[in-house]
Amino acid sequence: MLGFSEEMKGGPRVLANTVIKAAILAAVLIIVPLIAGVIAAPNLEEFFSSNAPIVYSVKQAFGP
Repeated sequence: MLGFSEEMKGGPRVLANTVIKAAILAAVLIIVPLIAGVIAAPNLEEFFSSNAPIVYSVKQAFGP
């Protein structure tokens, strides 16, 4: 997919900036909910031992 950069205006430089921005956005979209789940968890031991930690936090926050 990155091989077509020579056909674009700006070439590899524009494509490199786009890839870096996408990686940063992906990291933020993963880290923010994880931090929110850790903050919302009433018991960190149960949170980290749960098979689905985010689901655990949501169930604890909103009830069964």
